Amino acid sequence: MAEYTLESPHFEAFGRIISGSALVETGIKVTLSAIMHSHSHYVHVLTAPYTANDLYNVAKSLAKVHFSEDENNRDLLIELIGKYKSYTRLRNFIAHSFWVKGTRLGSIRPAYMSVREGRAEGRGFSDEERDYTILELQDAANGLLALYEEFKGFLKSSGLALSMEENIADDNAATEPSEGTN
Repeated sequence: MAEYTLESPHFEAFGRIISGSALVETGIKVTLSAIMHSHSHYVHVLTAPYTANDLYNVAKSLAKVHFSEDENNRDLLIELIGKYKSYTRLRNFIAHSFWVKGTRLGSIRPAYMSVREGRAEGRGFSDEERDYTILELQDAANGLLALYEEFKGFLKSSGLALSMEENIADDNAATEPSEGTN
């Protein structure tokens, strides 16, 4: 049986990484709603069953379609989406693995069962596999919050924030009661 290795700083970093991932995913979904000129509520419903990889692929594809004539915004959005993908493996480890001592002093490593192409293998028990120090976990949490801020900045600089405001105004106008109704 594996030795229990997690302490409070690990849990705090894990929580911040999961929360930061959710913020970034929300930022991506809001960006998609602006691209599609749709209320964000509909995009959130539509994308709710998506895995992180599905959301990455759809967002990257829509960025290429929407910004086909705008190379700068297309490349920037694809870069931001790529940064998001770089965190998804760690987020998935946190959500689906147990943790064992890592190779480096004070580090921990995700341990899990990998099932691919009819083969099942235990992972996380070799000294060659990736481990994480508390500082690396904290850096990941901070990186996700910074990425969320980058998405917010992109919405403004690309003009998509204006599209969102128009979508909200249109939605509000469509749902306002007409005169003479109570």
